[in-house]
Amino acid sequence: MLRGILRKKVKDILDFTLDKSHRKAVAGILAASALIGAAFIAKDIAGAGTFVTGAGGSVVELVPRGGGRNTFNVRIRASKNGRSYERNAVIILQDASGDDSARKKEADELSEMERAVDEALSDVERAGERRVRLPSKGIGGVKLTWEKEKPHGAVAVILVPLLLFAGYYESEKQKKDKVRKSETESVNRMLPSFNDQLLLLLSSGMVLSDAFNSLADSYKVKEKKEYFDEEIINIADRARADHRSIANVMNEEAQKLQIREFSRLSGVISDGQYRGIDICSKLESESSLLWQLRKNSAEAIGKLAETKMTIPLALLLFVLVVVTTAPALIQVEGG
Repeated sequence: MLRGILRKKVKDILDFTLDKSHRKAVAGILAASALIGAAFIAKDIAGAGTFVTGAGGSVVELVPRGGGRNTFNVRIRASKNGRSYERNAVIILQDASGDDSARKKEADELSEMERAVDEALSDVERAGERRVRLPSKGIGGVKLTWEKEKPHGAVAVILVPLLLFAGYYESEKQKKDKVRKSETESVNRMLPSFNDQLLLLLSSGMVLSDAFNSLADSYKVKEKKEYFDEEIINIADRARADHRSIANVMNEEAQKLQIREFSRLSGVISDGQYRGIDICSKLESESSLLWQLRKNSAEAIGKLAETKMTIPLALLLFVLVVVTTAPALIQVEGG
């Protein structure tokens, strides 16, 4: 079961990504991810402060930014008598502001830890063994903890596009769900009256296709059409253009909408057209059920509105209590 859910989720995401309407947004997400990832990588390389370079391109000065510690990732190269030595290092500069004694104490502690780190690194590099045991303590009892450096920029390049895409996917999914909910509400709200109108025309002697087309034509002249109106007009136009039966086109539309009430009405019309069942009696029984469902839906919406109004009413009541009691409290304090 879990595998089936995951397979369906992956299929939905692939369909969403390959949809033409989302290609520009996905391309924008990739471009934004590249920029953000580059910014993270640049931050990892550049450090927190500013490097001032000389004429030859080497760094000659470090300019820390104000506020707290500034970290500079540098690479040092030493040379003498034709030989050279290189090493990566991290320089941490403290902010010049603050209490002198506290700053001196912090600087001394930091200097002690730096000497312990330098000594430990030197011992490890001079070990000359295939497997080097990293020390857990340095000079002066400084505790040493060794960790593998995490490539923040590389992680950002991977995570940023995933997070941006997930946000966009959820946003579009919520929009789609909202549209779907609005369409379902329109169908459920308009279906009872459509059922009764169709029953009235059929009872007056009209055949199904003429009655359906007549209702569709009446919906076309509406100034403000709802989703259900558009669906009925679309079914009638497709049946006319393709020379197909109303029942056939309506069944296709019911499969697409996946709305139970609409599918049930489509089944009633199909039974009347293809199996010769008395469609009027079926529509009469369907009418009472549809109106009852609409009534239940209206009651549920009303209860939900009452719940949403509880907090605003409570706030208004609180303001009313404050306004009415504040003058009396002020008089009491004033004596």
